[in-house]
Amino acid sequence: MLAIIVLVVEVIILIIVKAVGVINIGNGLASLFIVGFSVVFLASIQKSEYTERYSNQIAIGYLIRIVLLFFDLFGTRILTLPQSGADSAGFYYNATLLAIDGHAGRETEFAKFMGMIFKQIGINRLYAQFLLMLLSIAAIIAFITVIDKLDITSDTKTWSAWVICVLPNFALLSSIFLRESLVTFLVTISICLMSKWMNDQSIMYFVISVCLSILACIFHSGCIGITIGYILCLFIYDRHVQKIRVTIGGIVFALAMGFGLSFLFLQYGNLLLGKFTYVENMADIANMNEAGGSSYLKYVGNSNNILNMILFTIPRIVYFLFSPFPWQWRGISDIIAFFFSGLFYLITIKNTINYLRSSKQKNRGIIICLFVIAFICTFIFAWGVSNTGTATRHRDKMVCLYGIIYALTLNISDTNQEKVKNKLGAERYKSYIY
Repeated sequence: MLAIIVLVVEVIILIIVKAVGVINIGNGLASLFIVGFSVVFLASIQKSEYTERYSNQIAIGYLIRIVLLFFDLFGTRILTLPQSGADSAGFYYNATLLAIDGHAGRETEFAKFMGMIFKQIGINRLYAQFLLMLLSIAAIIAFITVIDKLDITSDTKTWSAWVICVLPNFALLSSIFLRESLVTFLVTISICLMSKWMNDQSIMYFVISVCLSILACIFHSGCIGITIGYILCLFIYDRHVQKIRVTIGGIVFALAMGFGLSFLFLQYGNLLLGKFTYVENMADIANMNEAGGSSYLKYVGNSNNILNMILFTIPRIVYFLFSPFPWQWRGISDIIAFFFSGLFYLITIKNTINYLRSSKQKNRGIIICLFVIAFICTFIFAWGVSNTGTATRHRDKMVCLYGIIYALTLNISDTNQEKVKNKLGAERYKSYIY
């Protein structure tokens, strides 16, 4: 794609500019590069065989994110966007310190990653945030290429693409200087490759998808749920017949992968499972801190022992996926988060349950596997989160995973196919009469 070439040329120019001693890149040059890439990108998606059919959805999703990107940096006097502010400023500050001095007060893996980027291309938050935004666009394109190959109606594919491209909370998180875009990208590419493996393609798709899920763990340890879900799928899914079926080969391969990954996580636990290394007892898991004004712990109970943990697992999952509920609303941002984030997950799960309760068999095995992966990951995140603000950020790391499930379980008849069938039926009826 020509847009990729343009992006590479821009980055090379920035590397050269940095090499001659210019550390801070001006917003003028960054804006020029963004506009130049955008023109080429929007033109390219109209002609690519992979994106042409969904070019309108991708273009609208891209433009929404560009507007949010510029507003986040230059519209703060009017309004600070939800999820932005102190967190994004802190990540940028620490990344800048790492690029200049080699150390910072809070050296998260995301800050180290962005600090490394700044060392190469110079320091400019606008362009760096733009690069993060492009990761979410890449995730959307990967999602679209997967659903385009699914055995579902064309109208379902079109509608599912619209949903993922314009979901406000996902678009918002894609445009802010946060790790969400990076983690969502890794998780989405991983899930897309896993979907290919489930459709009886090369085992290498499975191996690469596992590697990407492990890489995502570096930036957020909760992504271990994706990896665990993959291993479980080896036990229960036979990709050759695309059905839920336990096979000897699957068990052997799953056990081998399980032992190998266990060794990896034991050796590099501090890097891959950083959040879990601070958990010493049940009270730490319960996470009863209610600071910040958006905690929902009073609705899910104190879970500082095994029995309470079992009892309150479902409530915590419910609040993690669907909050903020109306009784939690504090303003317009909470209302938007419920209707354009939580409601999406609620509809997806409702559709999935209805589908699995029905007698439908098409895509059933894939739906069960993806739902198992989503549930395990959701379970882990639900126990690590205790407030609506953090929940709306973390659950959208799985937005494209739930998006594929949404597409598979959505029941939209294909109007184009129906028109063709009706036309053929009328012609046959006419020939029969005469």
